[in-house]
Amino acid sequence: INELKKDSTKVAIYLNSYLKKAKLEKNWRELQNGYQNLLHHSPSKMRLVYADSMLYAAKKTKDSAAIGSAFLTKGIVFYAQKEHKAALDEYLKANTYIAKTNDMYLVSKVKYNIAQIKNYMGLYDEAISLLRQCVSYYKKNHSRPYLNSLHSLGLSYNKAGNYGMCSQTNAVGLKESAIRNIPEMNTYFRQSEGVNQYFLKNYGQAITQLKDVVDELKDIEDFANEAVANFYIGKSYWDLNFQQSAIPYFSKVDEILNYKQFTRMDFLETYKLLIDYFKAKDDPKSQLYYVDQLLKATH
Repeated sequence: INELKKDSTKVAIYLNSYLKKAKLEKNWRELQNGYQNLLHHSPSKMRLVYADSMLYAAKKTKDSAAIGSAFLTKGIVFYAQKEHKAALDEYLKANTYIAKTNDMYLVSKVKYNIAQIKNYMGLYDEAISLLRQCVSYYKKNHSRPYLNSLHSLGLSYNKAGNYGMCSQTNAVGLKESAIRNIPEMNTYFRQSEGVNQYFLKNYGQAITQLKDVVDELKDIEDFANEAVANFYIGKSYWDLNFQQSAIPYFSKVDEILNYKQFTRMDFLETYKLLIDYFKAKDDPKSQLYYVDQLLKATH
């Protein structure tokens, strides 16, 4: 399954065989694993169906860690679908079960995911508290979760307006990515620092750092962060009064949002700036297009 994950036709044979074997053996733990594998390889519209099947199998195990883990996975599916309240409900159910265990990895994983919801809700101090606990636990033996928690902590500091701590966290992240030989995380810490430099009003530095990572994000098909990088390059040019230089980057944000049918509330400013720009340029056709895009994004 792991070897064939990029070949959906071939991997389907093994995914279904795994499931069939678990059913024949009435092995509920492996059935849970089977549905979880299927979930990760399925289109988004099917993921909740498999999450419910996975949860049913987990409950049959009567094992608190297994049940908590299944609720956590279901919450992650909701979070990916931008159903934040539903995701939080599942995380809290997960926490009820996982708190009964001594599995600190799962305890920390629940904290990490609740922190993402806290950030979304604007409760940055609560998110920071949870993420600092994750960083502390993962640091010793779990390199990728440790770096993910550090990255998320840096973003939370930025949102809380603590730009000094954001820079400090990004510096630790860059150093640790190199030590732990996980170079792909280097891109994310550099991007985070580029955005942080924008908020520090170091616009030239923000432009340089974000231009340096935008192609890397495109190469790994992280369209959401590619949009973030383009947005803050555009904003940096705009605040330097180089509006014309900002426009191609805002247009790129619009292109990504259109292509991926994805939006973020902070990106709506892109459309407002584009509308103002083309109104000042007396270009009603472009102005109307971006008014239309803004309406689509807000409905």
